[in-house]
Amino acid sequence: MAIKDSAESWVRSKPVLAMVAVGAIGLVIGGIVGLGVGYKVEKNRVQDDVQRLQRQLQESGATTSSEKVVQRVGEVKAVSGSTLTVQTKLQGDQDIQTTSASFQKTAEGKTTDITEGKKVLVATGGREVIILSDDSEIGREVTKVTDDAFTVAAKKGKSADVQMSNVDKVYTLTTAQSSDAKVGTGVIVAGKRAGTGGFQAVEVIVVPGDSAFNA
Repeated sequence: MAIKDSAESWVRSKPVLAMVAVGAIGLVIGGIVGLGVGYKVEKNRVQDDVQRLQRQLQESGATTSSEKVVQRVGEVKAVSGSTLTVQTKLQGDQDIQTTSASFQKTAEGKTTDITEGKKVLVATGGREVIILSDDSEIGREVTKVTDDAFTVAAKKGKSADVQMSNVDKVYTLTTAQSSDAKVGTGVIVAGKRAGTGGFQAVEVIVVPGDSAFNA
């Protein structure tokens, strides 16, 4: 009671100061409430913007930068419409959707086709080399060529030398049809993971069944 009586006495003796104090307290409480409401509204707005952008990307067929292009190599075991079932060594059987993929097949090339700036795929041991199209999303760039070897860019800023004497076959690429990817043929597929276990191809390269890339 003493505290209450003291507070009432202070208010009666200094009414103007009391009004100012009450007003200041009200402003602080109101500001805190306002900040909380504003934060929630802004958070919801940002979430809505992100979701809307994601929907737009999906509807337009665009991909986000986090969708890394990866590679699959194996033998075609089944074909169903635009879906290839490819048996791979590392991932097992993979169902690959090829609706948006470009198809290419190998043609005989020669070592002189390997030039600086080209993108290539090199089979294990350097026995075979595929010279890719300039817009391919896989492969490694050739940074140097000599009579005896060529150098390709590797991971983490490193490089690797391939001896020409080890190269048995060089392939260039020509336009192919989806029907060229038949059961029993080998394929190299560039694409992106789509959902749980799915794979969307952007590039399919048909290679000979006895190619070193299938080994």
